[in-house]
Amino acid sequence: MNSIYHSDKGYDINPRTRSQESLAQTVENNTVVFATGPAGTGKTFVSMALALSALKNGKTDELLLTRPAVQAGEDLGFLPGELDEKLAPYVRPFDNILSQLCTPKRQHNLKNGN
Repeated sequence: MNSIYHSDKGYDINPRTRSQESLAQTVENNTVVFATGPAGTGKTFVSMALALSALKNGKTDELLLTRPAVQAGEDLGFLPGELDEKLAPYVRPFDNILSQLCTPKRQHNLKNGN
């Protein structure tokens, strides 16, 4: 399979395994896809690259990132800080991937709907 995304930083993102290639092809051929597998297999990274590619190529005009808020014994309401601070641990993987694939300006624009 060819590159799934050309990053703002000038390099191509390509599937590294058969499973990642299968995920990319499945996303290309379906409207809704659920990706499961062990941690560290690239599910989130490949999915983010595919989503950014769809946005860049005009296949969509909006991205909505979701992730289960698996709690570690405390309710989100009882954690200290404002809502953004409470959700930070859950969105950090998305932020990390965006920082690898996008310039800081593009990250800011994506997060603010520009």
